[in-house]
Amino acid sequence: QCSFEASISSPDLPTSAMSETSSAIVIDLNGSNHSQPVAEGSQLIQRGAYGNLRSKLNEDIEQAQYFTKTTRKDERVDDDEYPLGSGLTYFIDGTRGAGKSTFLRYVYQHMNRQVKGERQDQHNDGTSDRAVNVLPLMYLDPSRIESSEHVLLHILKRLRQLYKNCPDRSAVGERKREDFRKYFQDLAGGLHVLSGSKSGLDDLDAELFLDHGLERAADSQQLRGKLHSVIGSVCKMYGADALVLAIDDADTKAEQAMEVLECLRKYLDTPQIVALVTGDLEMYSLLVQNHFQKDFASEDKGLNADRRKQQDRMVEHLEDQYLLKLFPIQRRVQLKTLHTLSDRQEYSVITAGEDSKRTLHDAVDHIATNGLRLRSKADKTLFREHVLKLPVRSVLQLLSTYYKLSERDTRKSTDAASEALRATALSSLYRHDVDVESIAEGDLHAAIEASFNLSVRDGEPDTAVYLRPQARDASLRSAYVSLAADVARLCEHNPARAITYMLVTAGSSNIFHLVAKKSGTASAGAENALELQKKIK
Repeated sequence: QCSFEASISSPDLPTSAMSETSSAIVIDLNGSNHSQPVAEGSQLIQRGAYGNLRSKLNEDIEQAQYFTKTTRKDERVDDDEYPLGSGLTYFIDGTRGAGKSTFLRYVYQHMNRQVKGERQDQHNDGTSDRAVNVLPLMYLDPSRIESSEHVLLHILKRLRQLYKNCPDRSAVGERKREDFRKYFQDLAGGLHVLSGSKSGLDDLDAELFLDHGLERAADSQQLRGKLHSVIGSVCKMYGADALVLAIDDADTKAEQAMEVLECLRKYLDTPQIVALVTGDLEMYSLLVQNHFQKDFASEDKGLNADRRKQQDRMVEHLEDQYLLKLFPIQRRVQLKTLHTLSDRQEYSVITAGEDSKRTLHDAVDHIATNGLRLRSKADKTLFREHVLKLPVRSVLQLLSTYYKLSERDTRKSTDAASEALRATALSSLYRHDVDVESIAEGDLHAAIEASFNLSVRDGEPDTAVYLRPQARDASLRSAYVSLAADVARLCEHNPARAITYMLVTAGSSNIFHLVAKKSGTASAGAENALELQKKIK
């Protein structure tokens, strides 16, 4: 995520005070170029999501402990202390730039203290028996792991490191350490199944093949239980109820993403591991569907069209249920945009070069009024909604860039707004073949041509030339706003240019759509309209 997390302007608040109705969240834009984690006592932008996650985690751990106490061993399905699928995996869902990494880092670093503090408050109120204690295990970024390395080995390495660093050197502590050494040694026999290689048995005779095959099968089946014993022994050494495993950016590398998901499903499904996974659920949906589709790819030869449709339908169903099982709906945390958050919580912004604060809405409206020269309340509201619906990283970098340019370089507000909005929408501008360099150099005709081309793509000749962010396509909306800022910059204090833009852009757009209507391509879609545009040129 962006490194812009809120720096609180008041002393550390108790956990009970961290609610959406408490003091305003202050976003300091002066720290925009730093990537350090959120400091102690800061207020997260996604503060409500953090509170919900903390409460759900506490509830789930207590339920798991109650199940263990009330279920006899002879009533369990297998020999493991916890049944299959009993893991505590929480999915932190958000688009790119939504703030997942910073949110995850804060949760990982502060969850133990906050959960204990919250539970202690409840204990003082007589509503609980004891505090829930969670211990950070590791912060894992699978995209930084080589493909030849299994994710589980990194987790085992960290477990052994916790064992070595355990400060308890008493007799009781030594017995716990001895249990860990025994469980860890037993675990080693099953790790060879992670290699996925079957060639090790090919050269053996039939009897040895059977003996080794049975031994490997036993190791594979017992790997999960032995791993849970190792995890349990570490929890006992530290007096923890669970270990927190934070997994970030796994969906950026398809091969590693599926390995992480399978590791969580097959080996880490114990309530003594709290897995916090960030990502975009839409991306995970595609990754899982492609994974299962490949399993069918080698077997679909000779299938007729109906059977292929049936196969696609079953793969979609399998993908849907796989994600529901791994990431239950009640354990999903949705990181919302600032547009939604600012309706429920007050946000203030410390802009670059200013000691005073202003509300988030005022900070955005200042760009609309001084940077885009908008006067209508409806237009300013439309601009604010568009900006605040962008990913959090984009919003904060836009604000930081605008205020730094307008304050530091004493540049005109229109110049600062056009440069900041152009940088924010650069990918969208390139996607629609906009001549960004010429427009940045002050070429009005390049801006007119870009506005005309976008209106053709949008298919709304009557309103598109006004460059309002009302298009159905998100990339068009971003391009419109960027061009609107450039038009305001190019036409400022120059009535001739303003009249030229209005006549040429609006006139060309209307004439084009009249020609398209007569030729029968007006309602035939954007592709045919673009073909007609090329012919006219």
